[in-house]
Amino acid sequence: MQTKRQQSADHSGAIWCLWFILQLINLFWAVVYANASAGNLDWRYGLISPWWPFQFLLNYLFFRTINYWLCRLLGYHASSASLLTVLGHQRGNAQSSSLRWPQFIRTAADYNRLYQTRAGGLQFLFQLSLIILLPTYTYWGFRLSLFLPGLANTSKLVVQLVLVAVVGYFLTQGYYRVFQRVFNLQTILIEHGQPIFAHQLINLTQQSPNRGNAQPGGNKFYETGRVVVQSPNEKE
Repeated sequence: MQTKRQQSADHSGAIWCLWFILQLINLFWAVVYANASAGNLDWRYGLISPWWPFQFLLNYLFFRTINYWLCRLLGYHASSASLLTVLGHQRGNAQSSSLRWPQFIRTAADYNRLYQTRAGGLQFLFQLSLIILLPTYTYWGFRLSLFLPGLANTSKLVVQLVLVAVVGYFLTQGYYRVFQRVFNLQTILIEHGQPIFAHQLINLTQQSPNRGNAQPGGNKFYETGRVVVQSPNEKE
C-alpha cells in the first residue's frame, strides 16, 4: 500500500496528458505528411491512394514509439493491457474506472531491473521491423482490396479499410509469435499490448519475492510458455 507521500509523488495523470498531447501532434503530423506525399483523401468518390495509409502508418508508428520512450525516460511505463482488452473489460463492467488508455504506471526498481534484462538489439529489431512491415502490408493489402467487386464509392472504401485493419491486426499478433520463435526468445513483460523479449538464457526463477505477481505469459493470439511479471503497483 502506498503512503501519502508516495501517492503525492505519483504523476501518472500528468504523464498520460503528455502522452495524449504528443499523440494528437503525432496524428496531425502523420495526416499532413500523408496528404503532402500521396494527395488528400477523397471520400466523395471512395478513392484513396495506397501510398496514403503507407505514409500515415510509417510516420505514426515511428513517433508513437518515440512517445512511449519519452514517457519511460520520465520514469513511467504503460500497463500491459492492449486497447481491445481495455474495451472488452469496460463492456463487461459498466462501472469500470479504467476510462483511459493506456494507463501509465511509475516504474519501480524491481520492474526496471527486469526490463533491463531484455534482449536490447533484438527488441530494437522487432520494433523497427514492425514499423516497416505494418505500413508495407497495409499498402499491398489496400492495393489488392481495390479489386473487390463494386464501384469506387464511400461504402467500398469503408469495407476496404475495415478488411485491411482486421487482417492486419491478426497478422501483427502472428508476427509477435513468429519473431519470438525464430530468435528463441521469451516474453518477460508486456506493455500496451506489445511484448518485451529476453533471451531464453535469462533465469526468471531467481527473482526476489517482491519482484511482482507472476502470471502465465502470452495472450489469446500468441503463447509465450514463459512468465510475464508485473510490478507490485500494476495489480488488477
